[in-house]
Amino acid sequence: IYFQMRSRKRMQAQQAAMRSDIAVGTRVVLISGMKATVVRMRPDEVDLEIAPGVVATFDQKAIARQDTPTADDLPGDDIIESDPVRERPNPDDESDPGSREH
Repeated sequence: IYFQMRSRKRMQAQQAAMRSDIAVGTRVVLISGMKATVVRMRPDEVDLEIAPGVVATFDQKAIARQDTPTADDLPGDDIIESDPVRERPNPDDESDPGSREH
């Protein structure tokens, strides 16, 4: 039991040190696995941008770790370059001769 308490205290100290290193602009991973960017810090809470323009407030203890970017996380990778809905031909469009039979 003593060793369990000691390792738990060590883990809590590591988590507190990690949280003290976090500043506005830091990418973080929450305990749920969600990735976000810190936009505001308060003593017990943090405001995180979870999607462009979407900010939510979380308890600081929800932060599992700082995010380490990988090659898959390059800026702009999440931008959709084409909209499949807009690329479908409109069946009512008379300028597309193959879209309707007369």
